[in-house]
This record gives sequence, C-alpha cells and structure tokens, in this order.
Amino acid sequence: MREHGISTRTRYSILVLTIATGVLGSPRSAAFSFTPSVSALSGTAWQLVDIHVGDNVTAPVDGQKYTVTFGADKRALIRADCNRGVASWHSTDDDLMFGAVKMTRVKCADGSMHQRFVNDLAYVRWYAFQDGHLYLSLNGNGGTIEFAPMTS
Repeated sequence: MREHGISTRTRYSILVLTIATGVLGSPRSAAFSFTPSVSALSGTAWQLVDIHVGDNVTAPVDGQKYTVTFGADKRALIRADCNRGVASWHSTDDDLMFGAVKMTRVKCADGSMHQRFVNDLAYVRWYAFQDGHLYLSLNGNGGTIEFAPMTS
C-alpha cells in the first residue's frame, strides 16, 4: 500500500528507526533511560476556591478541607471535608479524567460540600492553568471547579 508515494514498509522502517534513535540516542551511549511523559499536574496539590455552574457559585468556608493532590503514580489523594479518598487520574494534553473515587464515609457537619465536591470530580474532562490557579472543566453542566495552590 502506498500513501503519498511512501510504501507501508518504508513508513514502518522509518518509525522503527525514529524510535530506536530516540530511545538509544547516539551510538556512544552505553546506557539509556526511558522517562515517560509527565503531566503538568504530577506532584501538585490544590485547595478548592469555588465551583461555578452557570450563574451559581458555591464556595467552601474553608478551601483547605477540599483538596486534590496529583501523585506521579497517577493516584489522586482527595480530601472532601471530613472524608478522605483516592482515585486514579489520567491526563493527556489538557484532557483530565478521574477514575472511581473511593472515599471514607464519615458523616460531615451540616452545610458540608463533601458530596457535591466528590460528585463533580466524576464529570471533570479538561483542565487549564490561569494566574496560578487550576481550573477543572465539567462535562455535561458546563461548570468549572477552581483551585488555588495548597498552602501549608
């Protein structure tokens, strides 16, 4: 099969050579290391500022009670008020998705946003950084979750 004048076999050979050159480097390289691409989210920790859905803005009394820490191991540690949890996360470019969130089930005080926060994480599809803040865009309702860097 030919596409644009190059046979499939030639394309395959170029691909193999390109990969080998990128991984092995120059012939003088005695050893090589493979470093997977790392997301800009890896190793970062964030606290909730607010959740926007349409004209409705919901903000916690204490943003440090609602946090997400993105581990390099592709696990996110989540604090949702009086509960703690973990979820897998996957990111390519500006896409972001969380796996199922596994949370403790402590009953938080009245007025807690814990259930809302955890539920919204299931709808996250994109992320962006602006002015030092992290914005997670929600699929479906068009909402946005805004985070600030976590403080000590």
